[in-house]
Amino acid sequence: MSKIDYQALREKAEKATCGVWSLEYGEERFDAGDELIHREVVGYLPICRIEGAHPESGFDEDFQMEQQANAEFIAAANPATVLALLDERERNQQYIKRRDQENEDIALTVGKLRFELEAAKKRIAELEAEPVSQTYKLNELSGSYPATPDGWISCSERMPNEEDVLVYCSDTKEQMVGFHKGKGLFQFFYMNGVEGVCEPSHWMPLPEPPQEVK
Repeated sequence: MSKIDYQALREKAEKATCGVWSLEYGEERFDAGDELIHREVVGYLPICRIEGAHPESGFDEDFQMEQQANAEFIAAANPATVLALLDERERNQQYIKRRDQENEDIALTVGKLRFELEAAKKRIAELEAEPVSQTYKLNELSGSYPATPDGWISCSERMPNEEDVLVYCSDTKEQMVGFHKGKGLFQFFYMNGVEGVCEPSHWMPLPEPPQEVK
């Protein structure tokens, strides 16, 4: 079957007789055995005549039935029906085009997210492989360290505001990050996520984060 030219078919349907096409048997002497296809308008001439479609046309039964089927098909495939089918086809084509574009956009988004995920996994692996001692160096604590801007400050001398600070517990010999809850108590956090409350002997501001070496 040759390729259908849908645009040419639409142009032909738009130029053809509009309205509903109907069937009727001829009554005149010259078309008594025929089936007429016409538009339901008074005084309108038949659109076409299918010879031998009448059951009493006198033609061979197989030929008569085939001609009758041809007449019924032509009447059903009228221009209005053809145009409706072409409109439906165009809507389907537009829907398919939209879905193809949506699928392409989704594929691009998935590819971008996959790339970002792999980059994040690589960065996490690099951070986990980095020794903790390289993050920053803590000042050594020896005895009763005087209160200085960059050194340990005795809790008995001065307590910090409630922002996060680095605290030192002399009884456990541990350093941790915490904030002042009041009455000399600190809420502290270990790097592994464990938290608790302690009563440290000294505190100091958190050091600046290390600068990445390029």
